[in-house]
Amino acid sequence: MKIKLLTCMAGEDFTWNTGDIVEVDAEEGKRLCDRGYAKRITSTKSVETATAPTAKKRSKKAK
Repeated sequence: MKIKLLTCMAGEDFTWNTGDIVEVDAEEGKRLCDRGYAKRITSTKSVETATAPTAKKRSKKAK
């Protein structure tokens, strides 16, 4: 199960920061979500990035 952490957590062999997305087993994920330490990631949508529109080139008119 993938979860997004709402708080920092650390143990003997790990350190997770607020906002980290980590993979845990279903039991641990449910426990962390139920206690408000994390929220479940339900979709795997790809992240879209914004791009500035390209400016149209002006053509020079011959006089």
